[in-house]
Amino acid sequence: MKKYILLLVMALAVLCVQAQSYKYLNFTDTVGDIQQVSTTDLKITFADGNALVSTNGEQKTISLSALDYLEFTNTKVYAGEYVRGDMDGNGIVDVSDVNAVINIILKLNEPSDYLGNGDLDESGIIDVSDVNIMINIILKLI
Repeated sequence: MKKYILLLVMALAVLCVQAQSYKYLNFTDTVGDIQQVSTTDLKITFADGNALVSTNGEQKTISLSALDYLEFTNTKVYAGEYVRGDMDGNGIVDVSDVNAVINIILKLNEPSDYLGNGDLDESGIIDVSDVNIMINIILKLI
């Protein structure tokens, strides 16, 4: 258990160096549920097998034994769930999400907090292939 905690602390230390460029930290448990916190004023301490996470005056306790992985991201999680293709954070993928992606491609709009939801082929950029995948999601082809 000590080895696990030490490894987690070291990983957090390395990731915290990069946290300045990310807006959120996601804690994903073994069931797949995500708890998301802002990286603004982020402080993590460990006690009794738990991670005590405080940010913006809020505090959360996360059990290390239930923790599957954590990641820094700029993608806003909506209502505790990641919805693939949801660009506006309303929990569903619809035509407004397609419009949002097209406007980002054409540089008519700035990317939103949900930008990661639009990179559906995980290529690192949002392009026409992501629009194609999004349309397939809406049509329930995938």
